[in-house]
Amino acid sequence: MILYKNDNPTSHNICQILDDIYNLHTPAQRTLQVDEQNFFSFPRLSTDDDRPQFRYFWIGKFLNERILEANYANDDIAELDGNAYSPTFMAYEEAGHLLMMQNVMQGVNRRVLEKFLNGFLPKDSEDNYEIKVIQQKNSEGLEVINPNTNIMSINIAIKTEYYNHADFFEDNTNDNALAALLNNLYRFSCDNDVPEFDLSFKKKNFRNNIRHTLIDMVRIINTNSNALSKALVRVKLNNGDIKNIDLLGTLNLVKELNVNQNASFDLLKQTLKDNITNNNWIPQTAITYLATHRDLGHARFVDNQDDTEIELVTEPESMYRPINND
Repeated sequence: MILYKNDNPTSHNICQILDDIYNLHTPAQRTLQVDEQNFFSFPRLSTDDDRPQFRYFWIGKFLNERILEANYANDDIAELDGNAYSPTFMAYEEAGHLLMMQNVMQGVNRRVLEKFLNGFLPKDSEDNYEIKVIQQKNSEGLEVINPNTNIMSINIAIKTEYYNHADFFEDNTNDNALAALLNNLYRFSCDNDVPEFDLSFKKKNFRNNIRHTLIDMVRIINTNSNALSKALVRVKLNNGDIKNIDLLGTLNLVKELNVNQNASFDLLKQTLKDNITNNNWIPQTAITYLATHRDLGHARFVDNQDDTEIELVTEPESMYRPINND
């Protein structure tokens, strides 16, 4: 998460912006209408004595749907008292400008977070400020697979027009069984004017594992081939974690945390802290993502030191304004 100034990424302290939004505004001023129908609010912010550069916070959505509450023991049904609300838990680490966001079905996404935070930035100053959230791509590859890894599925999609077995495999061979199968599918697709063909292998609920000889064949696929449209491998690691490996690097980085979806803010914060401290929960590739991707435009933030004090908007245009004092 990076603050842009006049279209240039900067190293500006976003923890300070979060602190000012939360501490200098009333709950109503921290409740904004992000789109035509939905209001979002910022009801929780917490610091960390052990990690001063961390901020833990909730931003949530007020649900417009009619919500009913019921009881397992009887047939009583009643409307929920108050407004239905779906918060999304987030944590931000200043040193690497690293944002961690909970995946909630009716919660906050990248677009909503950007619009919400940008609602507090000045609009009439000489400088134009904008917060941007950049989604990291999952850089994990087949190297996470070892002989004990359980292969759940393999999915490959190929554009018929560009397929050429001579450059589809890095060792320039079509002697393996996978190459022979793809060649047959290619010929069939050409004969029947099929623009793209898929190949899927799935374990599902069968007891035996998919043999790793298939992974050895997948390893030598040339992922730079123009013919390769999709290459996904889903595996279950020794510790039970499920990994989706995208050989084309198009999947966003997702990390699982074993906690109830409706857990309290304090429980979510403590669970995340414990996993970061005891289980090295944050992948090193996530911490160093921008440092190792200097080709990306937003990675230039490290070159633009900016300590300018930003005077936030006290009453954003889209803030919640009670009607008839309700």
